[in-house]
Amino acid sequence: DTSQDPDGQADHGTVTWSTLGGESSTHLYGPSYKANFILAKTEVVSSERHIEEDNWAAAAQWADSIGASVISSSLGYRVFDAGQGDYEYSDLDGNTTIVTQAADLAAYNGIAVCNAMGNQGNIPGSITAPADADSIISCGAVNPSGTICDFSSWGPTYDDRTKPEVCAQGEQTVCADPGNMNGYTYSSGTSLSTPLVGGASGILLSAHPNWTNMMVREALMMTATKTDS
Repeated sequence: DTSQDPDGQADHGTVTWSTLGGESSTHLYGPSYKANFILAKTEVVSSERHIEEDNWAAAAQWADSIGASVISSSLGYRVFDAGQGDYEYSDLDGNTTIVTQAADLAAYNGIAVCNAMGNQGNIPGSITAPADADSIISCGAVNPSGTICDFSSWGPTYDDRTKPEVCAQGEQTVCADPGNMNGYTYSSGTSLSTPLVGGASGILLSAHPNWTNMMVREALMMTATKTDS
């Protein structure tokens, strides 16, 4: 029931989905603009609580039951509302947080899970969950010149694995304008780079329907261009 949503609840999803699958001959073609989509609303923009991780886990299970091949997820968890309990860096070991366990389970079940690294800046260990999951594709952001954005979170994970797997343009990325039904705009963040990687994953699976999600992950990593830091 969208009447119960807080103001701005749909804005972030509008921006990211249009980046992934938008189709406009004069403004943008998302990499998955001819794909079939299912949408899951797991985040509550007015709060940051652990139940939202449970929502994500339920959505991933639902997506798997329908037959989804790719999850594009532009969110991350580390700091929560007062009384909820924050995650420490030591929790970002690929096994501990609720949402990380759910993301790895989805990957274990064969889904190519693409998730944003977070926008906590270029500080080692600034990664957010579930980007620390060991079997997903964690997505950083670069600017149009191919340089890593200052806001894009860094690894490594607490258990010293390199993150992100890949980066895509996350600065001044074309997307639908959630405040204008017929408008387009530019936005920035690893939330914008993630749907580009998710779309690329879908293209690879369309071209190679027998590939596993881990083959998609490896192909993206092995063919990416090394960027300036």
